[in-house]
Amino acid sequence: MSLTIKEKEHWKDRISARIQKAIEQTYLNGPTGFREDVKQQAKARAIESLGIQQEYERVRSLEQQRDQLQKECGELNDKMLERISASSVQPNPYYCPANQRIDEAIRLRSQLIEHDVLTASETGREILRLRNEQEQLLDTVWLATSPIQIRNLWVSFNELVGDQPTDLQKQTLSERPADSE
Repeated sequence: MSLTIKEKEHWKDRISARIQKAIEQTYLNGPTGFREDVKQQAKARAIESLGIQQEYERVRSLEQQRDQLQKECGELNDKMLERISASSVQPNPYYCPANQRIDEAIRLRSQLIEHDVLTASETGREILRLRNEQEQLLDTVWLATSPIQIRNLWVSFNELVGDQPTDLQKQTLSERPADSE
């Protein structure tokens, strides 16, 4: 019996959710603070690779000063308000649109570098393996429900482009294919 596209999507989503749980469990079983360490290392490397480390540190320093000044302004406003019993108006911080573009560039580069950071540890490699299974899951579900001709085509194509099947795909390929209709 062949599965409908909706059924295949359902199984893909269900298995993907279980893989996500396995990724989260791998983070929990790994070294304390592993996820945050990976993100911090990736961000630091991203900033360095973009060549903006000095400027980034200066902006962060200025932001800290701004935050301190805003806090001080708030305290002074509160004191004044106590004295005059008027309503409070909070100062609005000024955010430059360029700041958002810089943060986005750092975020995107961090995502690329995070892969390298994860490969440096056993926990990270396990997370990458699980993520790869998750990314390939739709192909795996379709492979599991496809006739032999589609499986053979898929294997031939992967050989042609030099891709390796995931562990779950290898297991799927070792099982009896779906009946042809």
